Amino acid sequence: MEGTIIWYSPERKQGIIVVTANGVMQKYFLLKSRIARSPEVVKTGQFARFVAVAPPPKPGLLPIALAVEISDAPFIDAGANALASSMAGAE
Repeated sequence: MEGTIIWYSPERKQGIIVVTANGVMQKYFLLKSRIARSPEVVKTGQFARFVAVAPPPKPGLLPIALAVEISDAPFIDAGANALASSMAGAE
């Protein structure tokens, strides 16, 4: 899943990621301990990507994003579709 950090507190080492898919917005809790890769400073407005989610620890809380990658720029999909489109342009 890919989304945007809408709030982050460096003091509390936590934040919120919002992901919008098919017109539905879902929020996920971000913990510094669950960040796999990021710029030196994590802040609101950065892009976040993750593939796993832990259930909320208690009812009413947000699910927790796991193995989060954070970037200052949008992520570029380097998968098969990206390769196919670059090869089509080479013809």
